[in-house]
Amino acid sequence: ILDKKIDIGFAGKKIINKDIKAVSLYKEKIVLAINKNNPLSGEKNISISDIKNENFILFPKSKGSIGLYDKIIEFCKKANFEPKVIQEAYEIEVILGLVSGGMGVALIPENSGKLYLNNIIFKKFKEKPPSSEIYLIMRNNEEDSIVKNFFNLNKIN
Repeated sequence: ILDKKIDIGFAGKKIINKDIKAVSLYKEKIVLAINKNNPLSGEKNISISDIKNENFILFPKSKGSIGLYDKIIEFCKKANFEPKVIQEAYEIEVILGLVSGGMGVALIPENSGKLYLNNIIFKKFKEKPPSSEIYLIMRNNEEDSIVKNFFNLNKIN
């Protein structure tokens, strides 16, 4: 966007840059993906503190943005623990594959739970979980009225 190769884009994290403006288009809660053989999978209600001793598989930390990684770490810190991250992966399919294989647990966007994989159960948290968001982004100093109007139209909705 800043190189003017594209006028508008989508981002799965809030970009921290004075030259870019963003509007949230979509928000969803984070849920727990857990292997069905994990003793916690049978629990009706899961608290974030219930998984403090589990191995975590997360999306990687992003530079110059506030992403899911940061939100999950903060969620755990509020429950007075630092998650033991054993693996990071960019693709949800890889993360869920590792959970399915019993390597650990993952905190993922709720709609990702619609991907079916053997051995995985999805659980909501007792506490209010962080959310995953999709942002529409553009240059702050955009001059093209069509691009500005498109961006502003999405700010209203």
